[in-house]
Amino acid sequence: MTDLVVARKEELFCVPGQFYIDPWRPVGRAIITRAHAHADHARPGHGYYLAATPGAKILKSRLGDIALETLAYGERILHNGVTISLHPAMCYCFGPVKY
Repeated sequence: MTDLVVARKEELFCVPGQFYIDPWRPVGRAIITRAHAHADHARPGHGYYLAATPGAKILKSRLGDIALETLAYGERILHNGVTISLHPAMCYCFGPVKY
């Protein structure tokens, strides 16, 4: 059985889906998992971007005219037999926060 996701120099690669997850280097198909479009997630040079709808304006503002498809949180698409959905990140803090 082939691995679903493997580590490559570009970043995590979904083998059956033929896409990268938050790639560091230019790739043909990139899934951007963070809507805030930080440089560690949204890099220029990809052939195609898939990201959550709330991040579309930020991505386009930061990266210019890109080939971008968006998904609403929880919406699903099928790509090369792989179901893709994006969900908002949550951060929980238990107890007092010290700075």
